[in-house]
Amino acid sequence: MPKPSEIFNKISFRTKLVLSYLLLITIPISVTGVLIYKQFLSSLNERSSSMIEKRLEDETKNINTTLDYIESIGYHLSSNTTLSSFLYENTSVATDLYDALNNNIYPMLNMSKNANPYISNISIFTYNKNIPEVGVFYQAPKYENESWFMDVLNNTHIGSPFWEELHKQRDYRVVKRHIDTRFPVYSLFYIMNPAYASGTSYLELELYLKPIFSSLINSTIGKDGFFSVIDHNGTIVLENDNNALLESLIGNEEFLKSLSQSHGEYMFSFGENDYFAQFSEIKRLGCYIIGIVPTSDVTELFDKPKRNYAITIIVTFACLLLLAFWLSRLLTKKIWKISNAFYRFQEGNFDIQIPVKGEDELDKLAMDFNTMAYNMNQLINKVYKAEIAQKHAELFALQAQIKPHFIYNTLESLKMLAELHDEEKIADSLASLGNIMRQNNSIGRHLIEISTEVDNLTDYVKLQNLTNNDRINLSFSLPDDIMKFKILNLVLQPIVENSIKHGLRIGREPLNIKISGYTDGSDLYLTVKDDGKGIGADRLKELNEIINREPIVSDKQETGGIGLANVNKRIKLYFGNNYGVNLKSEEGKGTEVMIRIPAMK
Repeated sequence: MPKPSEIFNKISFRTKLVLSYLLLITIPISVTGVLIYKQFLSSLNERSSSMIEKRLEDETKNINTTLDYIESIGYHLSSNTTLSSFLYENTSVATDLYDALNNNIYPMLNMSKNANPYISNISIFTYNKNIPEVGVFYQAPKYENESWFMDVLNNTHIGSPFWEELHKQRDYRVVKRHIDTRFPVYSLFYIMNPAYASGTSYLELELYLKPIFSSLINSTIGKDGFFSVIDHNGTIVLENDNNALLESLIGNEEFLKSLSQSHGEYMFSFGENDYFAQFSEIKRLGCYIIGIVPTSDVTELFDKPKRNYAITIIVTFACLLLLAFWLSRLLTKKIWKISNAFYRFQEGNFDIQIPVKGEDELDKLAMDFNTMAYNMNQLINKVYKAEIAQKHAELFALQAQIKPHFIYNTLESLKMLAELHDEEKIADSLASLGNIMRQNNSIGRHLIEISTEVDNLTDYVKLQNLTNNDRINLSFSLPDDIMKFKILNLVLQPIVENSIKHGLRIGREPLNIKISGYTDGSDLYLTVKDDGKGIGADRLKELNEIINREPIVSDKQETGGIGLANVNKRIKLYFGNNYGVNLKSEEGKGTEVMIRIPAMK
């Protein structure tokens, strides 16, 4: 029986090399693949959790916004001087009292109730004995011994509302011979404005459940996820089709203990499925919003990434296996060194040099490689520097492309004014032209403040109105906080020029141009919108092709898009390809051009 060493020695060098590379490929890919896959799954789980958390945060915010609105209604009613004066005056004449009720008080309260879907009832508890218990008015002393009213007395302060947690409508609200059911409601209490006499009156707004939680009723999370509402005791506030699932969650003591926190998450099982739950507290109502998602919805998110990851691993392994077979053809150490050098060169290492110790054909090949790598490195550095210089030159050339055209049009307008002998307008126009030329001839100033560009545009439109019978209306909607932001010089002017040239209709109809802007923190967005003639679909497509064409050709060859193309090219040269110009238009309705650049001060 041959020894392993004998078998190994009989194997060809190429086979040995293939086996070696297979071993070197398999181990790193396997280890790296497992680690990356675990990290990948962890990242997806975190993203899924954050997605649910974001939805829950949004719904909580919506409900709190609704509660703020309800509180504002209660505040305005509690501070209403007409109602307060009625409560605290010692009205003794029955006729006057009922006149006040029927003519002022009831209409005002009914209007507040009918205008707001949240309010089911309005009640006022007063210590004024002259006010009878009719309609919405109740004598407060009758309820002082009831626990709910004691809570109102102890917790309600002037200007601050008191929310009573979920309860059933009280007996005095329901006509028993007609209705026997008590519907659950929330109550909001305010102290009435005590500006007229001693004693205190209390305003109560009883609130419907469904309008408050309307945003939750039809909301879903993912494919089968849903929202629900429970109170501090784990009682379901809003019934739905998932009550059995909710009761399973609420029946878990560990989950109920977690409700001591204002928010949290919990994993549980129901039937054959696992679920992921997150909750957030609505403190004013004494309840929790719960978002529940089956884990199967989350795992479905993983299926496609997992499949893509497996394909990537297989393709990578196949490529590396082919590389191993290729390298297996190398029979000597020198060839391996040369191959390795080529591989490193392919990866972008142009400084590599192969040590040469002999004078045979392989050494000559190594020397040729060294010469090639050196020349390539020098060439790349040279081309890179040349490209930088070209971009700077092109930037100045593109900017200069606009200036003669503009100055020519302006001088033509001044010529016409001179012929009409309007000296005042000529002087004013020359001042505007001087301002613009002073701005445009600032050598080396590629970036200017938006406020400077606004002044420049104002002068420009003033000059354009000379020959257009003041039909051009320019307005700005720019927040003060972005006026100091920097933009490229002469970016907005060509766009405004296009709006005037192609948007102004024949006749006396004016052209309205509005410039607005905002920032999302990292980027600045500027929009030039007009109500001119607009652009048809076919022409719009053609213009977009011109705008994004490289290189920019002479404006004598094409019209309409060259100015926008100039702006787009300059922005991309200066800031990169992620920024530029976006053109939208509809024939007969106007044109909108949006510029996106980095937000800079």
